[in-house]
This record gives sequence, structure tokens and C-alpha cells, in this order.
Amino acid sequence: MLITPSKQSIEKSEKEFLRAKEIEEELKRELLIPDFGIKIDYEELAKYPYKKFISPTLILHSIEDEHYPDITENSSWEQTYMYDFYERGVLIWCEALFKRKALINDKGEWILEKHEDKDKELPKGVFRVDVRILGLLPYKNVVH
Repeated sequence: MLITPSKQSIEKSEKEFLRAKEIEEELKRELLIPDFGIKIDYEELAKYPYKKFISPTLILHSIEDEHYPDITENSSWEQTYMYDFYERGVLIWCEALFKRKALINDKGEWILEKHEDKDKELPKGVFRVDVRILGLLPYKNVVH
């Protein structure tokens, strides 16, 4: 049996897509350094894509949070950092202020290093690497 989407669901999907494209264009216009591809070396951008932003700082908060920007017991906002864009939104660099490390063994298995273990000597065949933990913020969740 073939199930076809209703005209209403197609119109809703189309409307959501057009809004996401509008948000994407607005964010890129407002947040990116003009002509960043000319001003910043390609290899540096490949390693540090967040350098294309005028300021990578981003405030995440719920639209229901009436206390923003005041800090109260009920505040539900936080400062985070944009890392890059992806096809459906913005990559958020979680824990950007903390240098996270992963431990990798000679089999290629890895685990995030616990903060309390950061100064411990590593067993033979295990080494530390820097990692960036990224989250996804879809354009459909961006209001302003």
C-alpha cells in the first residue's frame, strides 16, 4: 500500500523548510565575518571553524524563560559557543571552556577522560587526544 502525504503536511513541511532557510541566511549574515574565506587561511578554518564567527558566543535560553538575562533560581539559559554550521542548523561546542581529552588505546578504542584522572600516568599503549563535544541546534529551534 502506498501512503502519500496530505496536502496540508506538504504545505507545513514546505513552510518549515523556507523558515529554516530564512533563519540560516539571517544567522550567516549576522554572525559570520564578512569574506572570512579570504581573511582566514583555509587550513586554519579547517582546524578551527569557529574562527569564522564575529563572536562565537551564543546565549541559549527557552522562550518561556521570562527572567533572561537576569540570573534567578528559575533561569534556564546558558552561554555557549558556536562551532560551525551543519546542513540543518548550528553546531554548538559543548564544554568549550574545558579542554576535554579522550584516552585511546592501540586497538583504537577510546573513552572520555574523567577530570579527576587528567594527571594520572597512562598505561603503555594508551595516549591522550583533544576532543570537542558538539551539539546540534536545528534552525527550526532558533527564534531570534
